[in-house]
Amino acid sequence: MKISHSIDENGVLEIIIDNQEKRNSLDDQMIFYLVEKIQKNARLTVIRSKGKYFCSGRDISRINPENDTSMQPLQSLALAFRNSSQPILAIVEGAAIGLGVSIACWSDLCLSSSEAKFMIPESRIGIAPTITAQSLLEVIGRKRCLDMCLTGREITAQQAEEYGIVQYVSAPAYLDELKNEITRKILLAAPEAISISKSLINRLHEEAYVGALQLSADQALLSARSAVAREGVDAFRRKVKPSWVPKELV
Repeated sequence: MKISHSIDENGVLEIIIDNQEKRNSLDDQMIFYLVEKIQKNARLTVIRSKGKYFCSGRDISRINPENDTSMQPLQSLALAFRNSSQPILAIVEGAAIGLGVSIACWSDLCLSSSEAKFMIPESRIGIAPTITAQSLLEVIGRKRCLDMCLTGREITAQQAEEYGIVQYVSAPAYLDELKNEITRKILLAAPEAISISKSLINRLHEEAYVGALQLSADQALLSARSAVAREGVDAFRRKVKPSWVPKELV
């Protein structure tokens, strides 16, 4: 499997995505691996990747949109982040695309390389970024969420920090130093106090969050089953432009 984990003597769990030949996209097996490890509730869970991509999204080659449960892995992952009683830190060192942006948003804290990029380009292949949009909306607000989802434009780590997706930005050479400092501060706090704080903050949003997540999953199925999505995914695989792209932009 292209994902692994280790845990140190202080109870810090580090999960590393290493699916570089597919730009660190996640198939369902990898997603459920993440769910399982996050549910361990380590003192701190750190998620990072190897290579030029943090995560380029879900592996669309493995998705069957006719299956009513095809969105279940993403729903399970979102809820695992939400229900974890201890902190989760995402470290974005490359491009975060689609689901990669969601992981940054779902994490309690996000540390980014100053060279990282964030974007939501799903609509360009005819797929509505529903669950990604839901994760973004909660963090950055309606107008910025619309901007990223409708244009698919790339934003920098500095913009992601301004939007609230990222809490810390560092030059690549100092990334691990800052990660160690964040880890030290978290380990100084009592796990029980952190758990109560997270539970309280999440409970204030729980009803709206779960309803929004289900609505996003339902809309994702509708989008994935559309003729537009079939055309877009086929064009993406064949490396051609879909029919809705004006000829002068080809």
